[in-house]
Amino acid sequence: MQKGDVRAVENPIAAVFDLAEEVNEQAPKIRKAIGYSRLFIMVWLFADFVLLVILSEPGGPFAALSVLTLTTTLFVAALALRWSHGPVSRTFLFVVIFVAGIAIALSHGAGFLLGGLLAGLFVLGIVVLNLMKDLRAFFNYYALRHRAIRSVREEDPVVYVPKGEDAVQRLLAYFSERHPEVRQQAQMGRVQTPALLKGRSGLVYSFDGFIHGTPSALWKPFGLGETGYAIFIKAFTETPTAKDLQALKRAVEDVCQVMKVPPTRVIALWTPPGEPETLSDEAYNLLTNEVVTYRRAGTDYRCSLELITESPDGTYDFIPFVTEALYA
Repeated sequence: MQKGDVRAVENPIAAVFDLAEEVNEQAPKIRKAIGYSRLFIMVWLFADFVLLVILSEPGGPFAALSVLTLTTTLFVAALALRWSHGPVSRTFLFVVIFVAGIAIALSHGAGFLLGGLLAGLFVLGIVVLNLMKDLRAFFNYYALRHRAIRSVREEDPVVYVPKGEDAVQRLLAYFSERHPEVRQQAQMGRVQTPALLKGRSGLVYSFDGFIHGTPSALWKPFGLGETGYAIFIKAFTETPTAKDLQALKRAVEDVCQVMKVPPTRVIALWTPPGEPETLSDEAYNLLTNEVVTYRRAGTDYRCSLELITESPDGTYDFIPFVTEALYA
């Protein structure tokens, strides 16, 4: 992979992008290596589990507590470490793992050293498997982030507002030009303008535009398959405040709990009557730092709040610029 002196840098910015491209080219190979490694570890864990059960002595000091129960306890406690963050809970889990490991070792009678070694390797395998899962998630994040940054680099810096009856219809026309999915939904009459949507709290929220892509049949009951997508649009004529944006965030999160579909884009559409005023620092920080979050099957789906301003000169301004991918 090394084509020259890796310490030599001519243009730092260009070098960073080139390095990102090189890493992205290697990402499929790394994902494949991670997949094979995880498969190997899972096979080893199964084999280790079988060995722990077969080599144990039924008449040992822990015969009342079968090694099957002890190994299951060890497995659950090691997995729970992944979601445990407090010092008290982690200390408790480590004690459980230690005690279960000692009990498993003693259940092997004269071969307690072998039992202890197998128990230790079993815990180590679970820890490594969790780390491999984190590594795979990082590379998935990296690949998506790389595509987003590259699409922004390749995007036309000036985006013109298309024709339409009002600001929402113009924005929908802009989406239809770029997304076949949105265009298809519009042709089928599934774009709601306006839309009244009920949240999990029982409140009904008003949106000026709503586009909903249907998930796969297994998504809602089991969290498997295609997630579908949801685009929310709230129109403003006055300068949006941090309070307005926070209310939009809460409304979308509440509605998504009922729909069981993660938000794809949450847009505050601002159409100022004249030259746009300056956003407050609180509103700007909220746009650039806060995200709308939907949790499903142990996974957090995050979507940025996006302010799209329809400027008097007939162009759009984006804070922040969100990549055009609907399924991001």
